[in-house]
Parts: sequence; C-alpha cells; structure tokens
Amino acid sequence: MTAFDVHQHLWPQPFVDALERRSEPPCLRDGELVLEEGRFQRAADADSLDARVAGLDRDGIDVAVLSLQPTLGIEALPEPERDELVDAWVGGVREVLGAAQGRLLAFAPGCVLDGFAGTSIPAAATRDRDALAPLLDGLEERAGVLFVHPGPVVPPPGAPAWWAWVADYTAQMQAAYLSWLAGGRSRWP
Repeated sequence: MTAFDVHQHLWPQPFVDALERRSEPPCLRDGELVLEEGRFQRAADADSLDARVAGLDRDGIDVAVLSLQPTLGIEALPEPERDELVDAWVGGVREVLGAAQGRLLAFAPGCVLDGFAGTSIPAAATRDRDALAPLLDGLEERAGVLFVHPGPVVPPPGAPAWWAWVADYTAQMQAAYLSWLAGGRSRWP
C-alpha cells in the first residue's frame, strides 16, 4: 500500500524570489518569513527537493502532496499581487513535480488545474457553499481532492506563540467541517 503525506509545503525558487521582492507581508527578509501574525525563521534547505525526498525515505513515505498554505494571507492581497505569487508557486511547483519522479503531487491553490491532484482552500472559504460550488463541481468532475487548510490569523495582543495553532486553526477547521456537514455532504459526498 502506498503511504501518502497529504500536508507538506514546499516553496519553489520562483516563489521564494517573488516573496523576497516584496516589502510588505507576506515577504521574506534575511531568511525570515514576515506575516501579519509575526516573523518566522526558515530552514536553509526547507525547499530542497533532495532533502525532501530524503525525508520521505527516512519516514517511510512514498508520496507527499504539496500545497501553498493559506496562512500566508495571499488570498487577501490585491489581485495583481496575489496572482504574481500564485503564478510563481504554481509554475515553480510544476517544475519540481517534473523532477520528483512521482514522489510529489500538489494541490492547486484555490482552483482546478491540469496536473494537480486537487485543490487547497482556506477554511473560511467553506462558509459560502454557493461561491464554492463551481470549484467543488470541477473537482468532482475530475475526481480531484479538496484540501481544506487553516487561513491566516492575527493572535490577540499578548497571546503566546502557540495561540494561532491551538486556538484559531483548530476552530477554523472545526467550522469548515461543520459547514460541510450542515449542507455540503449531500451534494459533494
């Protein structure tokens, strides 16, 4: 049986370059990811294909599925900025997938694209099933997977570092699941 990890993030070089060109969050400054919720150090080899495949081998995983994490807040950017970052990630990931020899798959960010295993969306997008319906119908037609991921959070002042991951992310995921139970599962089982 093939072992999958369906929740990994990898930033191809065109995406890293696009983040480094930015001066406002989300951006990269001196090896740190700068978001509205704070600053985060990035490992130097975090996006190396060789290191990623070695990690899969170490952990006994056959295939990892990549996604562009909505926690970066890209969806909230004005359209040209958002499109530049999404296009850089999609184009770069296509190259990585080609070099990965089947060890990596990817979810397209917020849309249905050829060559992708499905689509990832921020949890808040599940609140409006009417707006989401064309995407879900397109995934169903292609037998694609919908991957729901927490979205960006700005913790309350004085909150501990773990606040977003423990309080806000889990609440977002629970609300997304309950939204599907309340009205989505009959149409998209």
